[in-house]
Amino acid sequence: MNDGTADSVSTLPRTGRTFIAVSVLFLFGVVAVRATWLSVAFGEAKAAAVARQEPRANPPTARLAAAETRPLRVAVPMEARPRRGTIFDRTGRPLAISAWKHRLLFNPSLFDTGPIEAAIAARGDTTPTASEKRRMERMRKILRDIEYALPRFLTAEKIRFDEKDLLARIRGSRDPKTGRPIKEVVLARDVSPTSRRRLLEAFRLRAQADKDLDWDGFMFDDVVFREYPWGAAVAQVLGMVAESPDPRDGGRVAGRSGMEWQLDRVLEGRPGQILEERDGLNTPFRDEIAFATAPIQGGDVTLTIDAEIQRTLIDEMEKQAKEFPCAKASTVVLDARTGDILGIASWPSTTPYAKDFKAERLQLGAASDSYEPGSTIKPIVVSTALERGVIREDERFECGGADGTEFFLGRKVTEYSTNPSPLTAQEILWRSSNVGATRIGLHRLGLPGLFDAFGRFKLRGRPGSGLPHETAGWYTPQVAPKGSGLASATESGAGVSFPRGYEIRLSPLHLATTYTVFATGGDRVAPNIIREIRYGDSVIQPAPRIDRDVVGDSAVAYVAEGMRQVIENPRGTAHRTGFSQKYTMMGKTGTAQYADRDTARGTAYNTWFCGVAPAHEPRIVVCTVFHKVIRTGKGYTGGVISAPVARTVVERTLEIMGVPPDRETPSVDAVRAPR
Repeated sequence: MNDGTADSVSTLPRTGRTFIAVSVLFLFGVVAVRATWLSVAFGEAKAAAVARQEPRANPPTARLAAAETRPLRVAVPMEARPRRGTIFDRTGRPLAISAWKHRLLFNPSLFDTGPIEAAIAARGDTTPTASEKRRMERMRKILRDIEYALPRFLTAEKIRFDEKDLLARIRGSRDPKTGRPIKEVVLARDVSPTSRRRLLEAFRLRAQADKDLDWDGFMFDDVVFREYPWGAAVAQVLGMVAESPDPRDGGRVAGRSGMEWQLDRVLEGRPGQILEERDGLNTPFRDEIAFATAPIQGGDVTLTIDAEIQRTLIDEMEKQAKEFPCAKASTVVLDARTGDILGIASWPSTTPYAKDFKAERLQLGAASDSYEPGSTIKPIVVSTALERGVIREDERFECGGADGTEFFLGRKVTEYSTNPSPLTAQEILWRSSNVGATRIGLHRLGLPGLFDAFGRFKLRGRPGSGLPHETAGWYTPQVAPKGSGLASATESGAGVSFPRGYEIRLSPLHLATTYTVFATGGDRVAPNIIREIRYGDSVIQPAPRIDRDVVGDSAVAYVAEGMRQVIENPRGTAHRTGFSQKYTMMGKTGTAQYADRDTARGTAYNTWFCGVAPAHEPRIVVCTVFHKVIRTGKGYTGGVISAPVARTVVERTLEIMGVPPDRETPSVDAVRAPR
């Protein structure tokens, strides 16, 4: 009997159960599709959001700068920044050293009551609220405390400042021209790291003494200061550094001229990368600093120059320029065997950061300026003529006769001193005969031979020393490029000018490099300014660059003897002024008439002397030029003006190098330039 009990538990019909199952499956499908679409459409954005919350490496520059401008919350020590490398001379003397200095900055806009007063005026009320009154009174209290305490803090640290100007800067919350709040003023400069730490401590103690005194308006701007212990003696070689104009660089300095500019990437090092954790809003939430990549300190550079030789160059040129006024003077000293530049300087020079500093005097004219070399070109002409066999060693040439003049293709050539009797090529050198040199260059070598000579000695192009802004050697081309505005060489033009050193332009560095041929017995040694670079674990030492057999042994020996007689022979052009009591020398004088738009030829001169010493075993090449010397009764030639400077430089340089005097060498005929 069925009493209906089983019917009391109702059950869904089959169609209902099917509907529920389908609905659940449909909802699961929608969720799956939505999840798949989100992962595809926003996958990159989600990955970036996750990445922002994980440790990652960031360049430290901006954060370091921000941290260091908050003196009460310094997060990163300055030692963590890359140190700019030191520059040394060849003996290990520091020439350029980095040190930290700081500027004390202040933000007066934090204590500007103007916005509060403007808000009061805007609501048409002259009475401030209690809160506004407290805020303004607190600002005034802090300013009064700063005005009282800060001058005493600075005085205790012996930091120079003008109290009247200091107070005006603290109170000057608005720019008088624009009316806008001033957010940064400099209160003190050249604050040492020790003084900086003491001031920070004084600020902390002041804030702890009274909780209402908040000195957060103060900041320190850290600047790398470059010191140059040898001043003007090496300033033109080194150049100088200056602050980056970008405040995000945090006081980074960069080279602006000289080797500081040339090797800036080596000297500045490489900043590290900071590993920091950030939240979803890209805000760092940990104070600890960890370097993912440690900073690499700047490389140390050792130059080939000697600081003592540099000082000798500047002193001797300055002394001579007082007696013989000129626009500029330059001297170069090369190691004849390696090409190392032992000294290179131009006068006048300047001392970086000094009160009398003049930026234009940082130009190293010895490498960047070029002049017509005058008679210093004659050894090149004679040696090439001997090498090509167009003249003989014993052959004699008419050199103007009693009146000392000769016409070549309608152009008049005049002797400095007359030579009534014919001269050998060797005598043409030590008598510096213009007529004799022109006769050899034009009649024997001709234009093709002269161009061959200049090509052998590499008179065109740059010396390649590693110094910045080297000027290239130049001479009138055989065929001038179309559209250049230059005239091609002709026999009546360059053919007459070349043998006397005109229509050619060389820097003192370039001419000194050329004379290494006569110091080595025929090999040209390229100049070099870098002795060693140490960067990280790497050590770079440039090898000498030598062009072999530019001229043969016999031709060099013949010319070397002629150049020795320039100094040794009583009638030589530098006997009276270039003769050294300690060392034998050989060299050549040159006196080129200077001309420009304002100066006619014959009123101003470039006076040269290029020499090699010791004569029997050459170690150095010295080249000196005085630019735009005005002709006076005291003299105006290379023998009178430049040779005395070269003689003193030779003596001092060889003493520094430890080369013993060789004046006791008995035989002049035994002198021969060695290979």
